[in-house]
Amino acid sequence: MPDGQPTSLIKNILAKAALATVLILIVGFIGGAAYYSSQLNEGAFEVAPWTGERNLEVLAFGGGTVTVASIDGDDPDMRRGEVMGLAYDAGYLQMGDVVEDAGSSVVRKATLLAGTAPTVGTLADADPYSFPEDPAAAGLAVEIVQYESPIGAMDAWFVDGNRSEWIIHIHGKGASPQEAIRLMRPLAAAGYNQLAITYRNDPGQPPGPTGVYQYGQTEFEDLKGAVQYALDRNATDVVLVGYSTGAAIATAYAYRSLVPEVQGAVFDAPNLDMGKTVDFAAEQRSLPFGLPVPRTMVGLAKVLTALRLNVNWDNIDYVRRVGRLTIPVVIFHGAEDLTVPIDVSREFEGRRSELVTLVEVADAGHVSSWNVDPIAYEERVLDFIAEITR
Repeated sequence: MPDGQPTSLIKNILAKAALATVLILIVGFIGGAAYYSSQLNEGAFEVAPWTGERNLEVLAFGGGTVTVASIDGDDPDMRRGEVMGLAYDAGYLQMGDVVEDAGSSVVRKATLLAGTAPTVGTLADADPYSFPEDPAAAGLAVEIVQYESPIGAMDAWFVDGNRSEWIIHIHGKGASPQEAIRLMRPLAAAGYNQLAITYRNDPGQPPGPTGVYQYGQTEFEDLKGAVQYALDRNATDVVLVGYSTGAAIATAYAYRSLVPEVQGAVFDAPNLDMGKTVDFAAEQRSLPFGLPVPRTMVGLAKVLTALRLNVNWDNIDYVRRVGRLTIPVVIFHGAEDLTVPIDVSREFEGRRSELVTLVEVADAGHVSSWNVDPIAYEERVLDFIAEITR
């Protein structure tokens, strides 16, 4: 064999191996991005109501307390001292302070709000809404009404008040008007008229023509119909209350609205930049061996989602267009929110501090600021509404 041939052969083999490795990495990268895009489509855009998982087991109930244990690993919700519901097939408890944390189980103060008491072995899930689906169980007298939108009539809960001001609640993605009960109770006591609306793609409501959630880009038209419903009934002032993606819908409406009766808005954990919410979710995931998900992979996944579902990420970034805001807004955002990054709310306030006030709530998770301190939350909201509707 001539001199140098073995060296040349080895170099050739190494070059081919390197090329194969690069191709494998590229294919793996694209495959990972495609997989993450499919997860993104399913979790963020495809229409499906949120359903709680029965991942808690009741070990005892009585004497004003309930003892619960997680059945699939530790559940931080059961250890949080904030106000929270415990939902199960036959009823609903409202849980309060943690009385004892035994590690494998937790004892919490509890009150039966609906149905029958849980028995030993009952499966349940922790519910941040804190009140059952039936508003009557929370002491709310609610009438089901309908308001008109461009794609058909939509249902809403109506609470009749003795004032001319109206509060319109917009729930988050996959949620329902039940999400608003926490705040509707003190507002009803203060005499405000209220609507807790549904919108396109909610169960039992007209579906949107795109078949996916649009994060305010089409849903604002439904809110527009709800505002008109209030105006047709002599509302002098309207205040919007948006929860998570409901805040995106309210903002999309506010950026387009010339209705002077809309005086301001209250946002709870507002999802005002869906792109950053997706990035935030990716930061909490990992690849095999604990490796972080590369930003470039997330970026490609977002491109694939944009192509597949015709998503314009810029259009659902309401922070970059905050210059269009004309009404005062108070934002509540939990410092422990693992769904919507609090930095988005900080940026929203920072760009329009003359109109936006951010209330950061320590120890609160996603849309859980009320749960941590209901009295302080309610007082702040009532004071804000009274101030802007004078």
